[in-house]
Amino acid sequence: MARPATVSREEVLDRLQKAFRACGYDATSLADLAEATGLKKASLYHYFPGGKREMVLAVVDKVMQEFAAAVAREHEMSGSAEKRLDLFFQVLLDYFGTGEELCVIGNLAVSSELPGVAGAVASGFSAWTNVLVRCLREMGVPKEEARMRALEAVALFQGSIVLTRGLNDPRIFRQLIKRMRVRLLSDVS
Repeated sequence: MARPATVSREEVLDRLQKAFRACGYDATSLADLAEATGLKKASLYHYFPGGKREMVLAVVDKVMQEFAAAVAREHEMSGSAEKRLDLFFQVLLDYFGTGEELCVIGNLAVSSELPGVAGAVASGFSAWTNVLVRCLREMGVPKEEARMRALEAVALFQGSIVLTRGLNDPRIFRQLIKRMRVRLLSDVS
């Protein structure tokens, strides 16, 4: 009897990310995760001996590494802060597409208190905010105003995903992302 082909850890993480992104932590059972990955529960424990908590932490780590790589590209890119800001928005649009899928970090932010996850979620939101603040500061926006605009942008982004899903209208996401950029750059010359 031939052994089934093994699935890479990276592929398992991608599938887990989709499951947690769709339902969050609390509403996703181990059976759901097994179905999403195509693995038996025992195989999931092989990859993640710490169970569901270890799985979600690995997913958050993966998302944060991907975001960090995108941010690194933003820093390596020569040109104006405005061009780097445009790249940042393009990374978000590439990842979220039409905005019909929830943000795994945003979804986990409203899940039950999980040791280690709250810090990872805070780190994710802080990373997004810091990229925006850095660009705005380079464009001459005062520190506190840059911080507030960045926080509003992250809140608008997360809210746009919820509205897009709730109203079943993918146009909302792209419209609000465009508006977010305009609001961030208001009064910037």
